Amino acid sequence: MRLLLLFIACLFKIAIVVAGVDYDYVFIGTSPIPMIEATYRAQTGARVLMLEAGHVVGGAWQAIDICHIHNVDMGCHQIGYDQQMRRFLETYIGCKLVAMNDPYGSGTTLHSSDNGAYFSHGCHELMTNLSHLAQASGVTILLDHKLQSIHLDFDREVAEIKTNNKSFTVAKLIVTPHSDIVIENFPNLPKPQYSKHPHLYLLVTDPTPMRFTYINGFCKGISRAINLTAFLPELEGTDQQLIAIQTHDTKCVTSASQFLAEFIKRDFLDPSAFIITAESYVYNQPHFNFCEIQNAHPNARLFFELLPTDAIWNLSQHIKKWEKVFTPFALSTR
Repeated sequence: MRLLLLFIACLFKIAIVVAGVDYDYVFIGTSPIPMIEATYRAQTGARVLMLEAGHVVGGAWQAIDICHIHNVDMGCHQIGYDQQMRRFLETYIGCKLVAMNDPYGSGTTLHSSDNGAYFSHGCHELMTNLSHLAQASGVTILLDHKLQSIHLDFDREVAEIKTNNKSFTVAKLIVTPHSDIVIENFPNLPKPQYSKHPHLYLLVTDPTPMRFTYINGFCKGISRAINLTAFLPELEGTDQQLIAIQTHDTKCVTSASQFLAEFIKRDFLDPSAFIITAESYVYNQPHFNFCEIQNAHPNARLFFELLPTDAIWNLSQHIKKWEKVFTPFALSTR
């Protein structure tokens, strides 16, 4: 009987602690894997908050407006050949996936270093569906809310977090290798380092159909490039093509004319093609060292959970767990 009473008392204490926080989980960032995981936890009954420093969700997978075109992929993405991941994205996230080397389904094979699948309307399609599912599941998403600082209360086992204009308490923070974390208790922790990912977008006129989709670096200054034309309804029926190029450094974003010449030289564009407009976009990505928090205090790691997000195919390791809770997208949107 004594053991039973002690057990009940422990449960009651835990309930008080959990009930005494604003959220059970706070996710720092809104890239695809955290969005799906946040939805999963909300569907299992947790109170979930997502903080996004930017004005749109997605992180490195966000959609931007550039070269006078709306909902353009920020960067050059690929999702590969994983059939389990493809079925999950189609069935539970509601995305329509197309062949990267034949996005129009015409039977005409285009040049592509990745012959796997891709979203029919690019990043915008993925993130729009994920946002809908998350919010329909009860996830609170706050845009333009950059995490300013965290205070770890070891006595109450609660983390107090501050954004640019609000503060919350939470039982656990879900972070990624690219979260920007500042802990008030540990002022000696090094600040996250940022890396720059420069991109150049070329809106060109080409009287011929698109000839490539995704290609790895093929000349000096280019890391990879993707022709986004097939994934942008706005360009359908025009003679315009939009090409995103990830460059080696920020200096290369001024090389639009040279890159156009290289595309023509390799028969990726028609010799008559010319640039309508060129615009650059630099994505600044933080790098978070989780080991430094683990080493700062023996109990600090209890407040955090690291979610690997370095590659989109990392979501495959969670699919079996997610499928136990998720319903097919067609049913969840009724």
